Amino acid sequence: MLILGISLGMGEIASAQSTVDDLIRYSGMQYEGTARATGAGNAFGAVGADFGAIGINPAGLGLYQGSEFSATLGFNSASSNGNYLNNNTSDNYFNPFIGNAGIVISNNKVKKGKDVSSGWLDVNWAIGYTRTNNFNSSTLFEGTNSNNSILTSFKENANYQKTNPYGLGYGTYGGLAYAAYLIDPYLNNPNNPYDSSNYVDRTRLDNSINVYQKDVIQTTGSTSNISLSFAGNYLGKLYLGATINVPTVNFTSNKTFTEYNNNPSTGVDGQYISSSLNETLTTTGVGINAALGGIYKFNDMFRIGLSIQVPTIYSLTDVFSTTMIGNTAQAQPGEQYNGLVSVSASNPTGFQYAIVTPARATLSAAIFFAKNGFLSADYEYCDYSQARLNNSNGNDYSDFNQTVHQTLQGVNTVRVGCEYRIDAFALRAGYNYISTPYKPGLTDPGFEDTYNILSFGMGFRAKKMGLDLTYQLVTNYSTYTPYTISTPADIAQYGTAPSANITTTKGNLMLTYTTRF
Repeated sequence: MLILGISLGMGEIASAQSTVDDLIRYSGMQYEGTARATGAGNAFGAVGADFGAIGINPAGLGLYQGSEFSATLGFNSASSNGNYLNNNTSDNYFNPFIGNAGIVISNNKVKKGKDVSSGWLDVNWAIGYTRTNNFNSSTLFEGTNSNNSILTSFKENANYQKTNPYGLGYGTYGGLAYAAYLIDPYLNNPNNPYDSSNYVDRTRLDNSINVYQKDVIQTTGSTSNISLSFAGNYLGKLYLGATINVPTVNFTSNKTFTEYNNNPSTGVDGQYISSSLNETLTTTGVGINAALGGIYKFNDMFRIGLSIQVPTIYSLTDVFSTTMIGNTAQAQPGEQYNGLVSVSASNPTGFQYAIVTPARATLSAAIFFAKNGFLSADYEYCDYSQARLNNSNGNDYSDFNQTVHQTLQGVNTVRVGCEYRIDAFALRAGYNYISTPYKPGLTDPGFEDTYNILSFGMGFRAKKMGLDLTYQLVTNYSTYTPYTISTPADIAQYGTAPSANITTTKGNLMLTYTTRF
């Protein structure tokens, strides 16, 4: 409730879009770079010599002994299962994607016949594109609610604004619900009802609440890094690297919540039949960050790595539109419109703002078995409570940022992987676990926005080229609350709003082509 109620009472539609969920979305990373790194669970922080490893630890670039070009094509399928009001539903989604495209230029002293008894043996650089998050999904949940209605949430939003109907904020739930005849000002003064800042909703006329609710949520898009990296190899023991990343954001969400009244009032006046709320959000933007990394090779068998990525500063633009439809059998006395009413609000020019996502640190280790393969592990820590909205354009987000700090916590990511080689062929497997960003007590136990990721892959290496194929299975357990009921009086009468426990499963099939020169 705390998380989803943050935007309650926001005035203009343009200022209401950034929520805690947005900061979580852009703070996380689930690498979809090369098939080789993904096949071994992206536990490549100490392995290196793969374009998918550079985004995890730029020092891995120093392990290249030759120049290389790589590109990855993938296909994503997503399915979700939602349990809402003891009713189970499912939905599916499919799309192709590009995981990476990049080039590495190696300056290797050994190949050039230069002295390698001291100093830097290699100074390599790389430029390319890597996909870091996949937002494509489709979710459906529905069920019968005999405790409360979304109209109560609309009413609370209007009451929070403490104004007469003409002062309700453009694009707010309260303003739209009033225009759609779903809420009314409380008639303290029958001769002048429009001076009231207390609102009631149309379910008050029903004998009891019994509504059928359905929510359809479709999201598309991704985040990606365009990166320029440099790394060096000092005496074949110490590898140091640095990367400048320009991350890009492309995200679209379309939500439609529909409610049907199964138990309308016996009278005709003001009878509530149904309502529908459609919200479309498109977020685009660009950011900047930098990463530093090091790998130390104790011997041919064992090495460790450490990398740090500084906070990312994003400049984002939201384009938002909302349509609310109210259906009542008859308007209140004195009102001119009876029946179906559709009202809309939008910000077609977009609302610009800036966010800062937290720094992340990765500690890595790898054990190599000569040319037969390796075992590797990465531990990554990112404190999501440090994410924030930047105060800009005359807006002060201090209260919002304090809520973020109170709501979110550090996220632990564990990645383990292995590769087994048989001559020119390789088999790979990996596992990732990503802990919940929410502090304890804010979500239902067992559905806390955690991720479990399994991957399996194979590869082939010839003298000048390579092919890698990987299948990655991503499972996310989360809780979603479509609306909020927050005032003590309404909670006492109607209870809290129901939540959907959602299990989302994504399958990524990835093919990487590599050529060396």
